[in-house]
Amino acid sequence: MFVEVRSPHGAALRLPGELAFLLGQGTDLAVVREASTRAEREGTEPVAALLRAGLMSEADYYAALARALGRPFRSTCLVLHPAARFPEDIRHGAARGAAGEIYLAPPPGAVAVLLETGAPPEAVFTTPAALAAAVLGTAGPRAAARAAEALEVRTPDWAYRPGLHPGQVLALLLGIAGLLLILDAASWLQLLAVAGLNLLVLAVIVFRLAAPLLRPAPLPVPPAIPDAELPVYTVLVALYRETRVVPRLVRALARLDYPVLCSKLTGKR
Repeated sequence: MFVEVRSPHGAALRLPGELAFLLGQGTDLAVVREASTRAEREGTEPVAALLRAGLMSEADYYAALARALGRPFRSTCLVLHPAARFPEDIRHGAARGAAGEIYLAPPPGAVAVLLETGAPPEAVFTTPAALAAAVLGTAGPRAAARAAEALEVRTPDWAYRPGLHPGQVLALLLGIAGLLLILDAASWLQLLAVAGLNLLVLAVIVFRLAAPLLRPAPLPVPPAIPDAELPVYTVLVALYRETRVVPRLVRALARLDYPVLCSKLTGKR
């Protein structure tokens, strides 16, 4: 959704709706235009471009959104319903409060829809950071269980499980039973078992020695991904009494083949 506005000089400007409403809340036009330009250039949501570039804080933006929609804003002391869901409430930007209110911190892509449809009467706006902290404080045990057990539930073959797998126990029992049978078998059967074991070991050795001689076919070069479709990563480097390595660190980070949205260390945007 785009909104056409007029600059102080009378020029017509097309701005995203999730940014244009800020003009009615006292935000400088230059800030809104800068965020809109960044979003178009980087292929990101306008609100994400505004917040990630540091042009406006989360608290200021969501407070302005609450005023525009005629709803209260609260950034601290959020009390959620005990049945708060993790991570669904954080992902959707909405959680039920203990008193029946709905705390809203819509993600960047949902702000435009909310401006068109309006907010429910029981809505109380907050920031995504405050909502995430409240959800984690309420659903902490469930969040910890998900972090500890999600891999085993989704892909059990990738997860570490102490002890033996049922299949390993069965193979061990069959191996012990076979060994006992061979020890009590005729001598020619024992010699046959030893010869078979030697052949198996020899085959494994030959396979390992021959593996480096094989040249695998070269993998096809994957097509380049447009910068706008790449995921956004934040690199935080904590330094303590290590100022001498900062120039080398900056040069090393600059060599990464990845688009930079904003760098507070180098001033690059």
